[in-house]
Amino acid sequence: MGAAAAVVLADGEWEWRDSLRRIARGEEIPAFRTNAWSDARAVRETLAERLLTSELSPSVEDRATRRDLALYALLVAAGDEVISQGGEDMGRLMEELCLDVEWLEEMAYFCPLAHADVALPILAHIYRFEKKRMVNMPAHRRLASAVAFEYARSGMDKEKALKAYLLYAAGGQKHLLNNGYEKLSLWEMSVLAARLTDATWSGAETLTWFQSNNRLPARGYVMLGNSLRAHERGLFGEQVGSPEFQVLYRDSAEGGAASMYEASGCSTARDRAFYAATAACANGVPALVAANDSEASCLVHVDGQWEYSAPLTEGMTCSWSFFGQNHPDFVKLASAMGKELDRTLSSSRMAHMGQYLYGAGNAPLAHSYFREAVKIQPLNYVAWVGYLSAGASNEEMAEGLKVFADLPGVAAALRAQMAQ
Repeated sequence: MGAAAAVVLADGEWEWRDSLRRIARGEEIPAFRTNAWSDARAVRETLAERLLTSELSPSVEDRATRRDLALYALLVAAGDEVISQGGEDMGRLMEELCLDVEWLEEMAYFCPLAHADVALPILAHIYRFEKKRMVNMPAHRRLASAVAFEYARSGMDKEKALKAYLLYAAGGQKHLLNNGYEKLSLWEMSVLAARLTDATWSGAETLTWFQSNNRLPARGYVMLGNSLRAHERGLFGEQVGSPEFQVLYRDSAEGGAASMYEASGCSTARDRAFYAATAACANGVPALVAANDSEASCLVHVDGQWEYSAPLTEGMTCSWSFFGQNHPDFVKLASAMGKELDRTLSSSRMAHMGQYLYGAGNAPLAHSYFREAVKIQPLNYVAWVGYLSAGASNEEMAEGLKVFADLPGVAAALRAQMAQ
C-alpha cells in the first residue's frame, strides 16, 4: 500500500484514493466517502459485520476498529433516515468524522446521543459554513459538537445554533475569552453551550453585553455569584490579588454588579447565581447553577476544579446534567473522569462494544466487555449501568457502590438502577 493511499467504501466495494490531509495526520484507515452516506443503512450494516469479527482490546491501537465502533453508535442513535436524507452537507460531515477518530469518539461517548437525530443535521449545517476552522482547530470541533447537541436538546433551530457557535468562535480567535477556553473538554464546552439555550439569558446580544461588562479571571465569577459574600470577605488568592484584577472586580462586581442585579431583577440568590453563571459562560468559563427551593450556588470551573459561590446543601440539583443526572456529585465525577481522559476513552470503547454485543444478543460476551470497562475506569458510571443490564451480579455491582462511596449522589443513582 502506497503512502498516499486511503481506503473508502464505494458502491459496496473497498477502493483506494489519495488523501493528503490524512497523510499529514499520519493516518491510514478505512473511510466512507461523501456519496456513500446517501445509503446510511448500507454503511451501518457494513460496520456491524466488521464489528462482529473484530477483537477490541483495552489498549486498542486499531484506529479503524475504534472508528467503526464510535461511528456505529452514532448511526444507531441518529437513525439511517436522518443521515441518508441529510444531503451533501451531511455526507461531508460524516466523511470528516471518519477521518478524525478523536472528534468522532468524543462525540459518540460524551454527547447525549438520545438527541443525535436532531444534533447531526445542526452540526452538518455549522460544518457547511465553518469547515476550515473546525478541521484545523480542535477546540472549535468540540465547540461545534457541544452547540449542536445542546441546541438539539433544547429544541432550537440550526440558524440559532450557527449564530451561537460563531459568537464563541470569534471571541476565541480574538482572544476575548478566558485563557483556558481552548483546553476545555467537550463536557465543559457543553456547559458553555447550555447557557446559550437558557430562555432568560440566551441570545448573542445578551452574551456580548456580558462579555463587555463582566470580563473577570475565572475565580472572579465565583465571587460574582454572591456579591454580598464577596464584599464581606474581600479579594482572596494570588490569582485575584493583582491590581489589574482589582480594577476589573471593582468596576464589575462592586461598582456595576449591584446595579446590574437590580436592573435585571436579580433579587434572590438563585437569580444572582444564574447571572454569574451566564457572565462566566459568556467569557469562556464553564459555570452552572445548583439550587433547591431556598438556596443556590454558582459552580465555576477554575483551573480544572469546580468552585462554588455558596456551599452545596441537601436537595440541590444542577442546571445541566452529566450522564443524564443532575446531582452535583455528577459534576465532580465528570471532572475526575476528564482528568484521566485516556482511561475514560478506553473504558468507553469497551462499554460501547458491550452495548453493541448485548443488542446483537450476545449477553455473555457483552458482560465480559462491561467488566473490562469498569476495570479500566472504575469511575465510568455509564459502564456500570451497562454492566448491570448485561447481567452483573449483586456482588459485582457492590464493587461499583464502593467506588462511588465518596460521591453519595452517584451511588444513590446507581442503587436506583439496581432496584429497577
